[in-house]
Amino acid sequence: MMKVLDPESTEGRLIRVLPVLPGAFSRNELEFTAGMPTTESTTAVQDVASHQFIFPALGGHSGSPLYSATPKGLAWARILEDLAGNTEALVKDPSGPWGRLLIAAVHRPAVHFTADELESALELAPTSLQQLLEQGDIFFSRDKTVDFAAYCLTGTGRRNAIALDRAWRQMYALLVTQPSSDLPTSGGQEAQSSVPSKLAHSPRSAPAFPLNPDAHIRVRGLARHFQQGGRKGAVVQAVQGIDIDVSRGEILGFLGPNGAGKTTTLRMLTTLLKPTAGHALIAGHDLIKEPREIRRRIGYVAQASGSSPESTVGEELRLQARIYGLPRTSAASRSRELLSQFDLLSLENRLTRTLSGGQRRRLDIALGLVHTPEIIFLDEPTSGLDPQSRMNLWGHIRRMRTEHGMTIFLTTHYLDEVDSLCDRILIMDGGQIIAQGTAESLKAQVSGDVLEVQFEYEHQMPAVAIAGQLAGMHNLSVSDGAIRMRVPRGDMALPDLLRLFNDAGIATIALRVNRPSLDDVFLTLTGRSLREEE
Repeated sequence: MMKVLDPESTEGRLIRVLPVLPGAFSRNELEFTAGMPTTESTTAVQDVASHQFIFPALGGHSGSPLYSATPKGLAWARILEDLAGNTEALVKDPSGPWGRLLIAAVHRPAVHFTADELESALELAPTSLQQLLEQGDIFFSRDKTVDFAAYCLTGTGRRNAIALDRAWRQMYALLVTQPSSDLPTSGGQEAQSSVPSKLAHSPRSAPAFPLNPDAHIRVRGLARHFQQGGRKGAVVQAVQGIDIDVSRGEILGFLGPNGAGKTTTLRMLTTLLKPTAGHALIAGHDLIKEPREIRRRIGYVAQASGSSPESTVGEELRLQARIYGLPRTSAASRSRELLSQFDLLSLENRLTRTLSGGQRRRLDIALGLVHTPEIIFLDEPTSGLDPQSRMNLWGHIRRMRTEHGMTIFLTTHYLDEVDSLCDRILIMDGGQIIAQGTAESLKAQVSGDVLEVQFEYEHQMPAVAIAGQLAGMHNLSVSDGAIRMRVPRGDMALPDLLRLFNDAGIATIALRVNRPSLDDVFLTLTGRSLREEE
């Protein structure tokens, strides 16, 4: 299993190309797409299959078998591709020696740490890390504010550690449903040549991850009730005792229809609304007892713009920075930095009321980042924007995470938004969390693909009788000259179905296989489509 945690390994490169392959593919197609010779990948393909990232598909033969990607394989591919493409990640293997060290360092409760503390966390031999920390000046630096040998992560080290930690947590979420023999350990892992061997070959092996289960946002039993029409009115349970965990550096999508309770939840987590019940820790601080400390560490971008229509873009940013206590020169410098980051430099002297919708939302997010928060809450950030402006804003949101290691809590009712941006999704309806997981794992809960085949009218009823013979078929329906059914794997069932139709002399006019979407997930869970709410 260890090899498939590394996006640059042979196994990792094979997994990363799974999303671009057809529903059924040969080993040669897999190897060619990954750009590697057969001699290099024969064993790797077997390893990828043995860990259930791919499985045999119908249509092949013993000399040239076909494979299909599993939902686990597609989800894993996305994690590896994000890690491989992250320019902040000089180390890309969370299970390797440097990866274990960086993840251990980023989870230390204090800003600085000693070699002894890391050796204890990694269960390494005493004095094995001192020299490494002194030499690893790309990732570590001495903390000169204390009178003992303590170290801090550099900016590069912290960003790399956050990327590795996020990738590992996503992998761990996929692995916990697998047999324990598949869970990663450090036994037998070879050291990278640039790392001192004492770290990789310590007499005491590193523990299985996660090293620290504490979440950046942890919510337990959070609830909010409102009284309608005064004291004698009906009680509305807007949020009903929800539990949420968000890892450091994660982009969490909070999906649900209008009125589901998303904004109420966000207002509670950002200290703007007192909960009726429950508790939460935000960036390590208690929601009820330490709201001021939380506000210092979070940014909040509400649905409605909060900028003054008679102020210029630059004035708004400088004022926000001054409100957060930045000196005048620092406020001006931070404002210019954000103007550049969000492509607003040319608009610095424009009145905010003259901005387009996309420009105004970029300004709103810049205002939420002026004090460099650890966590940012975005409430419907692209609502009402045109498709081009939405995609532009998506790029900025991704960079907030990849370049600055920020934790992002994003509420939306746009399906494509969470599918494209988010590492994990919570679905809320009626004030309750009704499902959570990665996009692929949620889609996998829907019972099969939709297979649709169209015929001439006279062939419709015979076709229905033949389709009934297909293994695993259910939810068969007929409408508009076409039959529709659900099957466990559409790409595997289609060749068998076409063979049955061909044997019966029934010609098809058109056919289509639809994979489950997040809207299908919502429809399955609630009995209605989320698209009806848009």
